Amino acid sequence: MIKALQPLPAVGPAAEPSPACIIPAVARCCEAFQLAYDADFKKRKHDFLARQVAGQAYRDLMPPLSDRESIRDFVACVAHGLLIQAIEDKSVGKLIYAAQVALSAAPNQAKSKAPGTADTPSPSLFLANG
Repeated sequence: MIKALQPLPAVGPAAEPSPACIIPAVARCCEAFQLAYDADFKKRKHDFLARQVAGQAYRDLMPPLSDRESIRDFVACVAHGLLIQAIEDKSVGKLIYAAQVALSAAPNQAKSKAPGTADTPSPSLFLANG
């Protein structure tokens, strides 16, 4: 016996905001998703098609793979996009691989120290203001 596909969870004003939306890049993608979904659903009254349009809007606003911070934001967007079905399961591996390659090519932004040197606070931190 084949089970019918269950409808996806409701998208709309009643949807609870995700904790992932504290990340600005994820919040922008989610906002694009919601706006595109609302506009398309209002026009065509078709949930599946509206979700496809919304998913494309979400993906269009994902951060570029240009620096380490953007790469972290990109990965967060991929993970959240998977959860809300804005990104298809079959695409996730390729997207994460692209992020991994970009991360390995990105310059290391951490300051390099000479071996054996310890982090010491600046003396000015201990001077009294006055």
